[in-house]
Amino acid sequence: MVMIPKPGKDHSKVKGWRPIVLLNSVGKLADKVVAQILGKKEELFHERAFTGRKGRGAIDSVMLMDELRKKVGGEVYGRDIKSAFNSLDREMVRKILTGHDDLREYVDHFLRPRKFEVRVNGRRIGEGTMVGGTPQGPPLSPARFTVYMSAMVWKA
Repeated sequence: MVMIPKPGKDHSKVKGWRPIVLLNSVGKLADKVVAQILGKKEELFHERAFTGRKGRGAIDSVMLMDELRKKVGGEVYGRDIKSAFNSLDREMVRKILTGHDDLREYVDHFLRPRKFEVRVNGRRIGEGTMVGGTPQGPPLSPARFTVYMSAMVWKA
C-alpha cells in the first residue's frame, strides 16, 4: 500500500491520506478476469447499477439521469458515498455471494483483514491492520462495491 497525501488536507490525520494498494501484474490480471465474471452475474446487480458491468459506463448513467429528469419534470441528482470502499462489510458481501461459490472465495480473500506498514521517506513509522472495506486500485473493487450497494438498494 502506498499512502498518497490528499491535496489541501491535514496530513497529520488519517483522513488526510489516500491509501492505494499496488498489485503485481498477475494479480491485476486475475482480478480483472474475476471482475468480468462477476459483471455477467446479472442477478447480483440492481437494474440501474452501472459500475463494473460491461456496456454500462458513465455516459449511460448520465443519459439515464437525463431521461429521469425529463420524465419527472424536475431535477435528478446522484450522490457520492463518503469513504465508500472503506465501508464495505465483509460478512454482507459473503452473504450476497451465497450460491456463487465460484466467486465467493476469491472475492472474500480481498475482504479479509489486511496488515500494512507506514513508511515516510523509506523510514518505517508505524503499522496497522485494516479490518473492513475493499482495497482501492484492484480492478474488482468497483464491481464488488456495486454488487454490495445493489443488495442495499434491494433491501430498502
